[in-house]
Amino acid sequence: MPQAMTLPEVDPFLLEMERRVRSVAEPAMRRERLLGILETLEPDRSYAVLEAVLERPGQPSPHLHDLRLVIQDVLRAGGATRPLPSALRAAWRERGRSEPPAGRGGGRS
Repeated sequence: MPQAMTLPEVDPFLLEMERRVRSVAEPAMRRERLLGILETLEPDRSYAVLEAVLERPGQPSPHLHDLRLVIQDVLRAGGATRPLPSALRAAWRERGRSEPPAGRGGGRS
């Protein structure tokens, strides 16, 4: 008898973020809302949010599609009225550099 497929657990915080972003119709204001949420988090937590959402393509539902698209827009264009803060961008860049590349099992050369 085949076993039922179990869905991966999704952080309730991510589901709430997606709900808050989806509640705004205007794309620019979705970016602004998400940027505001990310700015309230510690840099490590906001980086973990980016990582969790952007690594989920193709996952079973809930797949956080809208949140992923808005994150990509924020990374490209910032908010509706302001760019992505350079301090946040620098913290994410530093965090990304400190982690080994996925699937390679070692540091960068």
